[in-house]
Amino acid sequence: MAGTSPRVSFIITTRNRGRFLAEVLRNARDFITAQDELIIVDGASTDDTAAVVAANQGIVTRFISETDQSEGHAFNKALFCCQGELIKPLADDDYVYPEALNRAIDLMLKRTEIDVLQCGGEIWDGSAPGSKFRTYRRMDPRQAANPAVLFWAVHHFLGMIFRRRAAILVGGVNPRCRSIDGDMLLKFQENGCNIKYYDINLYKWYVHPHSGMLRTDEVERDYLDFNQRLLGHRVLFQLPPDRAIASYRLSGSRHAREFVQIVRCAYLYLQSGSGWMLRPLAFFLRAGLHLRARIARRRGRQSPAPAAPPALPESTESHPWTGELG
Repeated sequence: MAGTSPRVSFIITTRNRGRFLAEVLRNARDFITAQDELIIVDGASTDDTAAVVAANQGIVTRFISETDQSEGHAFNKALFCCQGELIKPLADDDYVYPEALNRAIDLMLKRTEIDVLQCGGEIWDGSAPGSKFRTYRRMDPRQAANPAVLFWAVHHFLGMIFRRRAAILVGGVNPRCRSIDGDMLLKFQENGCNIKYYDINLYKWYVHPHSGMLRTDEVERDYLDFNQRLLGHRVLFQLPPDRAIASYRLSGSRHAREFVQIVRCAYLYLQSGSGWMLRPLAFFLRAGLHLRARIARRRGRQSPAPAAPPALPESTESHPWTGELG
């Protein structure tokens, strides 16, 4: 590749998952070419990650092994090293279908006006013996023009390919986010990138016990922020009751349903033009909550236990992939 830029820059961020990484690199050998580059950032892993990378040095272009603050921090390190026209994030414990990936890359190389391509895939339960298929992560291509529908239906780094110019435009991900793929796709949307949905089966996403999506409080905080960015601040008061209750549960309230009802009533009251009357009520409410918190600290009361991780969906869907571009 001397004197030329790589065709595709592949990125893997990982930490202490050498056993899974070995399988991912075996998968990568089926689609990485001599025209591509592979960058791995491992957060100064203490397991056999370095040995796994060394055993695959024929396809690894750059290996950065140093401490980082988060997965997003590690991703940005890799992102700012990329020299390829296209950038494809990979996971350290999942699978990409080589033939489907080659189709997606060919499409991006031919359709240079597309900044971001988001494809569909599969969700598998990696905690089950032998793994178990759960459902497809896909959408109707005709609905892809709606940013919110596209985002919530299919956002995932495993299904995403984007141009380096788009990455430069948005400047990487927020290192404080748990859902960095969601943050990246939203940045692409917010900055006017040309985003297309490609209805092909690109990946197997294995949900393991260590998967970030199971850290429910952190993910819910991100999703609440994503809703605000997609729909504006009014979404806090206009979410369906079930989504609103899940969001406000982050406050630690044991009475989330009642809390949601109060907030909705207050919002309607503000819209009526009499919102100034809420000021004294808010003062006494804050004072009461402050007093309650002080009493709770003295009693050594513990905060409510976090909710159990959500169950993975199951599906018997068997519709053929259309290969349509939405």
